[in-house]
Amino acid sequence: MWSLLVLTALANPKKDLAAALKARDAKDAETALQLLDSALKGGALKPKQEIEARMARIEVITLHPDPAVQLDLLPAAHEDLARLGVLDPDGLWPYKIREEIPQIIDLTRKAIETAKSGEPKVCALVVPHHDKHSPLEVLVVAMECAVEIEDVSAAKALTRDLLAASEVQGNLDALNLAPVVASAYLTLDEDPKAKLARIDAAAAEADAVEKRIEAKKDELADSYGQRVADLETLRNRMLTTRINVLASIEGTEAEQKPLLEQILLTDPGNYSVQVMLGQVLLTLGDEEAGLARLDRAWALDPKQSSAPYAQGVYWVNKSIPVQQELEALPKKDPKAKELKAELDLSFGNARDALLKAWSAKPGDADLAQALDQVCTVLADKACLKKVQTQ
Repeated sequence: MWSLLVLTALANPKKDLAAALKARDAKDAETALQLLDSALKGGALKPKQEIEARMARIEVITLHPDPAVQLDLLPAAHEDLARLGVLDPDGLWPYKIREEIPQIIDLTRKAIETAKSGEPKVCALVVPHHDKHSPLEVLVVAMECAVEIEDVSAAKALTRDLLAASEVQGNLDALNLAPVVASAYLTLDEDPKAKLARIDAAAAEADAVEKRIEAKKDELADSYGQRVADLETLRNRMLTTRINVLASIEGTEAEQKPLLEQILLTDPGNYSVQVMLGQVLLTLGDEEAGLARLDRAWALDPKQSSAPYAQGVYWVNKSIPVQQELEALPKKDPKAKELKAELDLSFGNARDALLKAWSAKPGDADLAQALDQVCTVLADKACLKKVQTQ
């Protein structure tokens, strides 16, 4: 009991907070963070003091000179944001740290990139620290974190919080929230038809959001242009998601074609969309346009292999029925010579395309296997040597 009393007597959260604020003002980040952690432990601070402490910690984290330390401390910043919303849901605290919130969002996006590279630690820690009182923009990036690390239960909970936040907070940020929620949440549906239905709902909501933004144009003032641009970005994101969903459904190439062309009207340098459109055109039977589109993609970025690889696969697939027909013919059938020439042409085109892909991605196992088969059929020793000596 005596030792407990001594420890209680030694703990002085109010004193630690005062010292932490001085250290913050003196740009002594390490000391400030240690003192703030000490002041916040145990919940002994009064609400106003805790608000001050948490805003101070957010400021220190966002101004820390070491990016690695910032990422390590990012979960604490998210915890502070959520706690501030609970302590003062109708207060002015978001405006007092309005410069820090975008920095936290930027840091969180870096954490998402870290998660994409196979190290989801920071992103996984960030996700739990939210409820409907968190800033809307921060809830959105937390949702993106949850989606990236495939935490379905957390993503569903964050969706509920996002929808609740848009009603509870009732501020201008809610104007462009719903499309973000819908598009971010799409990846969690397994059924393609359910995904498409969700995209339709999101598109309808985007139209409604646009009307609300236009109605509040004067009130939005300087942020009007940015909101319009953000909404356009969200629509493009939903369009891309729709294309990806359709691509997973057999026989939807005719639906994909106009959507891909729509993207290329404003983004002609989009390599992956050029490749997708080329493949769609080939599937629809437009060989000339499909191959030309893949050539265009290759010209955009010769360091990528997917465009010429798609051409190679097309020519190999085209040769299969010709080869089957040739093998079924009697040996002295007069049509055999014609089919053999057609087969050699297809395999030659396949070889040339696959060699382009090989130049962009030498040593790739799938490419090596495809080239080995094609070059063997053509008895092309130089081609075989190139692949085998890589």
